[in-house]
Amino acid sequence: MKNNNVWAKDIAAFLGLPLHGDNINIVRVASLTNITRYSLVFVKKVQHPDLPNIAKRKDVFAILPSGCLSEDFECPRIFSENPRLSFARAVKRFFVEEPVPVISPLALVSPNASIGESVSIGPYSIIEDHVIIGDNTEIRNNVLIKKGTQIGKNCIIRSFTVIGEEGFGFERDENQKPISLPHIGGVQIGDDVEVGNFCCICRGTLDNTCVGEGSKIDDQCHISHNVFVGNNAIITGGVHIAGSTVVGHSVWIGPNSTILNGITVSDSSTVGIGSVVIRPVEEGVHVLGNPARRTK
Repeated sequence: MKNNNVWAKDIAAFLGLPLHGDNINIVRVASLTNITRYSLVFVKKVQHPDLPNIAKRKDVFAILPSGCLSEDFECPRIFSENPRLSFARAVKRFFVEEPVPVISPLALVSPNASIGESVSIGPYSIIEDHVIIGDNTEIRNNVLIKKGTQIGKNCIIRSFTVIGEEGFGFERDENQKPISLPHIGGVQIGDDVEVGNFCCICRGTLDNTCVGEGSKIDDQCHISHNVFVGNNAIITGGVHIAGSTVVGHSVWIGPNSTILNGITVSDSSTVGIGSVVIRPVEEGVHVLGNPARRTK
């Protein structure tokens, strides 16, 4: 955390929202269950049970939902259409210290890799030949990035993740012995992507496995060969996406879900927690269950 000395008016101005009440000094952020003096908090819903706890406090700066009535509060406040998003932006701007980019001497980086400006690479990470990493990207500890992988700008690849190993592809011969298929494609990751801890993103068989810009992948996810993930998708923890699947733009996939190989999950759709998707998912719909069925 930064050593903060921030005024409420500075936060309001940064968010482009008018300040109501006193311009107090803010020194920390807090949850609604652990409010301290001169802290920044947010309330997501108009009917939230903790609202009365802060309404009369003049030593707390609150980001409130726009449906609240200003006259019901004495605390310094701003009103937002999305309080959680406004809170996140304010915390990142005023209360989080940006790390200094560094490539650890314990990392193994090929001289044939292309490393952008202000890139961080943590201890024991391995960057192989012909890897491309864009500016301001952070590769954390014990990460393996195989040759032929391209990672965009402003990405985060968290610890113990493997990107670019061969996928699980076999064909049986005349004696029913599984013969591995060569994987000569790569992995292409767009700008502003985050990948969690202990993930695996496999290289493509012939073409690249792709993850679109702005997408976020949680911990312990498996992205198989030839998968295409669109822009701004959210893939939560423990998801398994089988080979040649297409995940559209702005899709949300719930924890521990499995997507069958070759399935298309269309733009802006939602896959509920623990679902097993064996049929294509239409644009903008919600599916849930095993097998997954449309719920709305």
